[in-house]
Amino acid sequence: MQQADRQLENSPSSPVLEHNVFHARPRTGSYNSPLQVDRLDRSGSTNEADYLSVAAMGEPQKRDAFSHDPSFMTMVQEVTRLSTLSHLPSRSQQDQALPVELVISLDSIRDSLQQTCGQGLKQYAEIYGRYLGMLLPLIPADNWHSVLALASWIDRGAAHLPMDQPACEVMLCFSACLGLINSPEYDTARDTAQMMAAYCARQLPIALHRASDLAAVSSLSLASLLCLYLFDEASAWSYAGLALTKAISAGFHRANDQSEVADTTSTAFWSLYTLDRAFAVVLDRPLSVEDGDMTIQLPLAAPLTHSGQVGVDIRALSSWTVHYSHMFSSWKRNTAAGDDLVTRLATLTCWYDSCREIELVGGSISSEENASYILTQAIESQLTCRALVHLFYESVLGHAQSTSLLHCTEKLEAEVPQFFAAYKAALVAHVLAPTILDLWTIFSTTVTFVATRQPKLLGQLPDAARPAFAISVATMKVVLACEDLIRVISVRNRAVYGLQEVLWSFLDALEKSSQRPAGRAPSTDRPNHSESFNSAVSRCQLPIPRPLKHLMDLALTAD
Repeated sequence: MQQADRQLENSPSSPVLEHNVFHARPRTGSYNSPLQVDRLDRSGSTNEADYLSVAAMGEPQKRDAFSHDPSFMTMVQEVTRLSTLSHLPSRSQQDQALPVELVISLDSIRDSLQQTCGQGLKQYAEIYGRYLGMLLPLIPADNWHSVLALASWIDRGAAHLPMDQPACEVMLCFSACLGLINSPEYDTARDTAQMMAAYCARQLPIALHRASDLAAVSSLSLASLLCLYLFDEASAWSYAGLALTKAISAGFHRANDQSEVADTTSTAFWSLYTLDRAFAVVLDRPLSVEDGDMTIQLPLAAPLTHSGQVGVDIRALSSWTVHYSHMFSSWKRNTAAGDDLVTRLATLTCWYDSCREIELVGGSISSEENASYILTQAIESQLTCRALVHLFYESVLGHAQSTSLLHCTEKLEAEVPQFFAAYKAALVAHVLAPTILDLWTIFSTTVTFVATRQPKLLGQLPDAARPAFAISVATMKVVLACEDLIRVISVRNRAVYGLQEVLWSFLDALEKSSQRPAGRAPSTDRPNHSESFNSAVSRCQLPIPRPLKHLMDLALTAD
């Protein structure tokens, strides 16, 4: 890598994307031939932990505007080749014989959008920027202006485009695709979304050859985000790891004396940090970067104020999500130090009460139809449930005191119905679309809610507080609300529908396992009621996260 840097010492350095600095180029053909990604065989794949740990070693080296690390580019090509982005059907049958670069271009994507939706690239890029781009500001402000300017040129059908900047084109296509997925038109424009994903997969390795570190981090982070919406958690995790590798090697996690540069790089880093912690809390993935390795300051948690017709300032919510992620990191770090459940619930309550200001401010000024207010409620409630599920699981494993577990279950009882209602409202209002992380949050929240009704799982409760397990009305309301959300989400991905069978088989097995006649030995002569449940799990097309499956097994086998 250092050798590559030395080769670039004499090359001119420039900003990531120069806003409104246009050098016209004719719109004929492609500016580069696509990389032969398909020539890489699977033996070239790398272990995620290997390259992440290597990237974190030592101090970051001085970086030029562009880097050409061959090993890093090989990993990008391999992840792209194996990802969902490269395997979506994106061409009609009559176009299969044509080279992909002649079939899918920004022009053809624009034409398809205008034909199916009546809008161009800029419209859907702005949808992304209005909500998701505010919540996770992966594209710096100056680059975002360049992306929108490029979208305007393409939508007008200009004969010449701005200067040759493939990273800008890739970020435009990523953001427009994410905007389309989060719009009401997605159901009628899925083919167009697949075209956009295929374009991103083809152009991403090409763009990174000439992109600055900041543009590379933004592009890889957007790829991770898009894979989450396509329910490809493995590729999303790999892209996020590559983005963090680039960010760490470029020193984005270190304090910078140049305030303007620091603000730009730290914003992108904190967004990626939030994404990394989401993988950890939902899927139990290891943290890719430790807080102790970072010297940049946490972003200021701005007041959650109302901003006229726009509604709640989502940028303020973004800073609160960073603080939430930092809180979760402290839980992971202090596990060995004996940090108990009561202390963690107190920190969650502090964060929770701060976010509840959203309801007071937004509710007193804006209506329930306010899109940003609906989105804010859904995100805040979702993050709270994620934390409660994690705390309950970790506490059960650590044999926490029953009184502490009761505090956790009480918070779950109050929060879960609100979360499901807020998330359903956000789906109906089209202010968010479901991701694989959202799906597992919904499902794990339901399983945890049901598990809290299993007295044997809570262990040391007094006999008077240990009624026989039964599916109560409150439990059925939560289960049916979860089933309704699964049905809505399954419209986007058929594989999700199998979770309904897993949920009902879990309830059936849990009820049967708790009906042990008095005097019978706890487990020696009890029949195995988990067979149908395990069969449903094996038939499910989505791999159930390890902590979730473990919690379900604990609930079924608790004595």
